[in-house]
Amino acid sequence: LPYYGDLMTQAGLSSQRYDLQWYTLISKCFWLSIMVVLAACFALGSVRQSNTWRMIILGVAVAFFFYFFKDITAAMGSAGTIPPFMAAFASSCIAALFAITRLLYVEEG
Repeated sequence: LPYYGDLMTQAGLSSQRYDLQWYTLISKCFWLSIMVVLAACFALGSVRQSNTWRMIILGVAVAFFFYFFKDITAAMGSAGTIPPFMAAFASSCIAALFAITRLLYVEEG
């Protein structure tokens, strides 16, 4: 993909979508590990607390929000509003900050 993007740029065409796809493939392993940490946050909290259903619904809602945010940033990156690197990694970084903060909050009690 990087070679094809450079080829498109040399031809005078936009390589924005190819760059975004390349960065999205790179960030996918980080995204999956962050989702595992996020799932652990809500799974640990439901075991230690008595409100299991509330934690399950909250976990599903937060995961839906982050996937929606990831799609929004990808759409903005493919439209050229934000750079492709930022479009691919912004949602992962924000989700990582939230997951780590939530995990530390759940573990500290």
